[in-house]
Amino acid sequence: SYTEYVALRTILALRNDVTSVEEQVPPFTYTDERGKTRQHYLDFRVTLASGERIGVAVKPEAVARRRGFRQTLRLIAKAMPKSVADRIDLITDKMIPAELRSFVAAVESARADQQHRPAQTAADD
Repeated sequence: SYTEYVALRTILALRNDVTSVEEQVPPFTYTDERGKTRQHYLDFRVTLASGERIGVAVKPEAVARRRGFRQTLRLIAKAMPKSVADRIDLITDKMIPAELRSFVAAVESARADQQHRPAQTAADD
């Protein structure tokens, strides 16, 4: 989804310690608030240089509120095996306002310039 794309771009722009990102992480089982067994699929998993692995759930804020997803996410986190991730974080579209998206674009542009331009010295300026 577009929100997942924006969330991933934001993580990669704001953190310098991401070593890998995985999609299609195998699901795991949890028990919902009604006692029903369900499967949960992480939107992606981020591995940091420290070795910590963070499962990421991305939802529109309206969905997270309307469906009580934050409470469900607590149940999911409690049931998530350590082999899947060390913790799980929720990112909603409200957490990434337009100003932050503009900042992310600027960071990405600066990184692209750094990669594609020859090294410049102060004398070049």
